[in-house]
Amino acid sequence: MLAKGAKSKCYVAHNLEPSPIDLQLVQESYPTRVALQDSHLQQLADVSSVPLASLKLSGGKLSRLGHELKSVLARFERPLRP
Repeated sequence: MLAKGAKSKCYVAHNLEPSPIDLQLVQESYPTRVALQDSHLQQLADVSSVPLASLKLSGGKLSRLGHELKSVLARFERPLRP
């Protein structure tokens, strides 16, 4: 919280438009071709499987985690390899 609110020197209003630097960073962070995006997501899934296995989750907890991940990944509207 800022002591003077919007009058504070470091106040920044809500920014709904990405700056050129924001756009550049997004483009550098995420592949633009769908095939590369799929590969990127698969790499993330492969890397995350190691720490997940080390958690030794019960069947119920692992199932719940799987449902949560599925709902998040469903937003990508493309299948991931098992």
